[in-house]
Amino acid sequence: MTTLQPVQRISDGDIFGNDSFRSSIEPNLTKTVIDEDVILEAIKDQIASELDPIPQDQTVEEESEEIIDLHSIDVLALSFRNIYKIDNLKGFENLIKLQLDNNVISTIDNLDHLVKLEWLDLSFNSITEIEGLDNLVNLKDLSLVNNQIEMITGLDSLVQLNILSLSNNNISDIDDVRTLRQFENLRCLNLKGNPVCECDDFRKTVLAFLKGLRYLDYQRLEKEDIEKAKEDKQTELLELEDQEKQFESLAAERKASMETNRQFEEANLKGINTLFSDMMKEDSELQKLQRLPGFDEIERDYQVKIEEQTESFINSMLERHREKLTEQQAYDEALTKMKFANEAKCKEVIVEFQRFSKRSLAEYETSKSLGKPNRFILQEIQEKLQQMSDRIMDLEMLMVDQVNHAVSEFENRIKKIKGENLDNSNTFFRSIEDYENYYQTSLNEMVQMIMERSSAGLMNDAEPELLALLVDKDTLQNAIVTSHDNHLGKILKLEETITEAENEMDDNMVGRVREDEYHRNRFRVAEIFDRVEKHSILLK
Repeated sequence: MTTLQPVQRISDGDIFGNDSFRSSIEPNLTKTVIDEDVILEAIKDQIASELDPIPQDQTVEEESEEIIDLHSIDVLALSFRNIYKIDNLKGFENLIKLQLDNNVISTIDNLDHLVKLEWLDLSFNSITEIEGLDNLVNLKDLSLVNNQIEMITGLDSLVQLNILSLSNNNISDIDDVRTLRQFENLRCLNLKGNPVCECDDFRKTVLAFLKGLRYLDYQRLEKEDIEKAKEDKQTELLELEDQEKQFESLAAERKASMETNRQFEEANLKGINTLFSDMMKEDSELQKLQRLPGFDEIERDYQVKIEEQTESFINSMLERHREKLTEQQAYDEALTKMKFANEAKCKEVIVEFQRFSKRSLAEYETSKSLGKPNRFILQEIQEKLQQMSDRIMDLEMLMVDQVNHAVSEFENRIKKIKGENLDNSNTFFRSIEDYENYYQTSLNEMVQMIMERSSAGLMNDAEPELLALLVDKDTLQNAIVTSHDNHLGKILKLEETITEAENEMDDNMVGRVREDEYHRNRFRVAEIFDRVEKHSILLK
């Protein structure tokens, strides 16, 4: 068996790994938080260890001060500083590697913003729970060696995890180890020194269940051992794989359902695909009507008709939604081209003025040096400045006209699509109303036939609940009318919701375009005046 030697850290030494030694010195140390002084000291120490030999007349502090750039730091070592709380790391969003080992930290927190972190060392602390790591989705190497952790939790979002070191903790449940199966990129796992390692099935469980694992407790795993463990755990493994397939299938269905719901909401179709089930679910008379012989067939016919009409309506609305998105994209592209062309022309005007201004100011400085400052030159520059301002303003007004024309075209196309949607929506809901009326008529005809059979004594062997229902024809017919009214109310309410949302969505779509253009124009005009004012001040 090939042995992989762990990376040797100071914390791995016999002295600092000895809990009694640590407890003997910690009471004599002042607990600290991560503040500016601690960070700067750590950075200077780090820089000093990396610098070339420093000239004799220059101190480490002087050299360090010259090159420290807090925003560019990607490695920060805060080991052996008796830190008890993680804090004040704002501004270090570019950190890739963070060392907080050999401190007295008890809680993992305030790391959410370090989303680029790939390497985190929290070994030799007093941590009892794995938490506060949800945002560190890029983490690949996590060390929590020599803490007081009892359960493997809080790691679900660390999908890139490659190395996990949990040696010398209090983990005792073999099921915790099985949960690590979800980390498909996990190649190295260190659990040595935990009670769970004493379980008879520990090694077999790890080898059989953890896919892709290559090293366990610093020892390379042999292929034959992995195959043997899988063979011994075949029954459990097959059951787990079946559960995973079911879970993956359900997850895929949920994802597809969420995507469909998202598309439906964007296309103003919310509630359309569930119209039939919603009507029936909210029908207070349905339970009575379901007792009638032949009801299931009538209900099924109603459902099929609605679903066919609904599918056609959904396809039509989705197609028009795609047309809206195409129009939006076309407008955005046209606006970008207009902006680019306008800015290019404005730049030409500005460059022309800058050349004139530079040349004229040189002439003015020459006349000034000769003791005869030519104020006419400054006046001429001022006139040219005003001409530049007027030309840029003319270009901006031209831009406004072009954009307004494009916005009007965009608005007309969106209104056309909206009109088609509203007409289509009206046709759809009228069809649904027709199906509902036919459904009610069918129920009434069925009830009439059942009542005639009952009067002829042909229903005597029916179930007691049905016979009780047939005693009072008015009650039964009232149930059909109430059901019908409930269905119509649901249909009309959904139609009203769809219509209002269609108008609001399209108005907002066009409104945003107009608002964006208004702010663009205001900013541009302010920019022009600001530029002219700054040049005017320089000429005074």
